Formats: sequence, C-alpha cells, structure tokens
Amino acid sequence: MNSLRSGLPRRLRLGRVLAPAIVIAALAVGGLSRVAVANGVTIWGSNAPTCTATTPTPSGTPSAFPDASNTGVPAGTALKASPLAFPDASNTGVPAGTALKASDGTLTLSTNGQVVSGLDITGNVLITASNVTLQRSRITGGNWNIIQISGSATNVTIQDVEINGTGSVEGANGIYGTATVLRTNIYGIENGIVPLSNSVIRDNYIHGLKAPGSPHYDGIQIDGGQNNVRITHNHIDMHEWNQTATVMIDNYFGAISNIAVDNNLLVGGGYTVYSDGRFNSSVISGVSFTNNRIGKGYWGFASINGPRAVWTGNVDATSGTAIAQP
Repeated sequence: MNSLRSGLPRRLRLGRVLAPAIVIAALAVGGLSRVAVANGVTIWGSNAPTCTATTPTPSGTPSAFPDASNTGVPAGTALKASPLAFPDASNTGVPAGTALKASDGTLTLSTNGQVVSGLDITGNVLITASNVTLQRSRITGGNWNIIQISGSATNVTIQDVEINGTGSVEGANGIYGTATVLRTNIYGIENGIVPLSNSVIRDNYIHGLKAPGSPHYDGIQIDGGQNNVRITHNHIDMHEWNQTATVMIDNYFGAISNIAVDNNLLVGGGYTVYSDGRFNSSVISGVSFTNNRIGKGYWGFASINGPRAVWTGNVDATSGTAIAQP
C-alpha cells in the first residue's frame, strides 16, 4: 500500500503362559481318549483324563466396548495445529516434475474457458476473459501487477503457480483482481495478493517480500471498496519486516464488508494483522479473524481501529496461548 500505515512393541517372556485360559475337551474314540487342546495340540491315551471345560471368572466389571465417547482425543485436551500443516515451498507453486515451456513478455488470456498450464513465463499475465484457469506455471517478472485480472473477468482460478517479483518494482503486486487463488508460492514482491470482491484466497505461501524504495509490505492487502473475501489456510511469513501487515484491511478506497480471515499462519510485520477504519467515513463491517496462529509483529499481534472485528480462537503461533481481543 502506498499510503502511510503502521507404543513400544509387545514382547512374550519365556516361561510365562500369557493366554487367559485353555479349554480342554475329552472325546472317546475306540477306547482311547482324545484330548483336544484349544491351542491346536492333540494328546491320545487310554488313561487320558476326562476334562471339563471351564470358563474363566472375570475379575472386576467388564469395560464398555469402544465408541466415540471413550476413544480419540480425551475430552478437555487442548489442541493446536502443527505449523507443518500449513503451506510452504514443498506444497505450493509448480508441482515437482512438471515440464515447463518458456514464454516471454506479456501473456494475455482473452478466451473464455481457457486453461493455461506448464509455462515458464518471463514477464506478466493479463486475464481479460471469464472461466480462465492459469495453473502449474512459473512467472518471473518486474511489473506493477505480475498477474492482473480485469474487472470484466469472472470465475478466474490461479492455482499451483510460482510468482517471483524479483524485488525490482516499488508498490508491485503478485496478484491483483477477483479470483480463486490456490497453492501459489509468492515472493520478491511488495504486496503478495490484492484480492477484489468475491475472491477466495486459500492454501498459499507468501514470504520473502522485497521491493526497492520505501515499501509498505503487505502479504494480503484489501484497501477498501471490497466485500465478500475469504482468506483461509494460508501461510504468510513477514518475520524479517517490522511493517506493515500480513493481512491489511482498511477503508482507504471505500467501505469494507464481509472479510473472513480464518485458520491461517501469520507471522511478523508491524502489527501482524490490521483492520483500520480511520482513513475516512466509509464503513467497515463483517470483518472476522478466527482460528489463526499469529506470530507477533514488531508492535503486536493486531491493530483493530474502528468497528470491532470478530476475534475468536486466535493463538500465539509460538506458545499456543490464546490472544485476547485487541
């Protein structure tokens, strides 16, 4: 943003009989008695004893059979997600083994329903058509928007894409526009993703942000005038920066509504997350931060100014301790 913002294995032991009972039955055959032993051994003899089957006497009350009430995680156990469950370089970007074909310059996707896959793009991508999918590709570029989705394009999907902004343009964005963005690996850019209304941002790894000049780094930036954006299960790492935010939500360009930030790993920045309604009189509503693991930024975990955001289930990424409502 360009405005100022702050079981061990079991063992059998020799000499021990571990079976709880051996049931022996006597059978008469031609004057001989055959003694059948439950473990598969058979003894023949005229003087073999007649044996009576016995039933072991249980000690204590039998335990109930397993069900949902006595298996699984004991009630009351505090759980915290492992950071290993979140996106990183091993499970985002171009899948290993994907063959890539070189593509230089601006790639414009202008055919409805187009699916583009397996490109190594040096430059940028402009999407002007609807129902377009860009996938399994790498983009290296130094443009203002590495991927830009035009306002007329709908139902665009960006998935399994690596974006390297090369750290060469101040204010540049990895992805800009309305899209479903899945499993991207974004770095070398000032702002990772700038989602417009009705976007879904899921399972992405945004890290290593870099830009010249006086950058205001944001992992995900929503600078007003947007609604219905869902940001879920992403890993945004800004541990090396003391500004601005992994997720920035503000009313700089207008009203904000229905922005859900749920189940992410968010680390670093000034305040790690912001919701700021002080830029003008435009209303911020329906903002929620839920079930996130948050690594404390330089100034703190969160800065919420203006209407109070929903804040539940958020914990310190290091200790697992609950973070109080800002």
